[in-house]
Amino acid sequence: MTHAGAAVQVFGNSPDETAYCRVLLNRETTSDAITMIQPALQAYCMGGAQAEPVMLDVASVTPDRVLLLDSYFTVVVWHGSTVAQWRKADYHLQEEYAHLKPLMEVWIHANSQGCPASS
Repeated sequence: MTHAGAAVQVFGNSPDETAYCRVLLNRETTSDAITMIQPALQAYCMGGAQAEPVMLDVASVTPDRVLLLDSYFTVVVWHGSTVAQWRKADYHLQEEYAHLKPLMEVWIHANSQGCPASS
């Protein structure tokens, strides 16, 4: 637990915020604590039916992907430039582009949960 305790950011946070994060870290399950320490990044692609875990690296950012970052405290959805254009044009609502709907549902579901999203 020594390494996990060191993973809580102390600098730049008030003592109350630091204490809150440490209490949460100690109360949560192991998998949730690991998510706090190392956030999970999932990639959704056009051809894939399921999300695939990817590295927290610039190589994971491509124009035809939707990335979902879960850091336990916040969830961020990022759209590649191509996917963002599809979303703005509402292609997923048109019948001839029905294959885009599952990819866009990631954004729709996360946005309905009040998650921050960027494109």
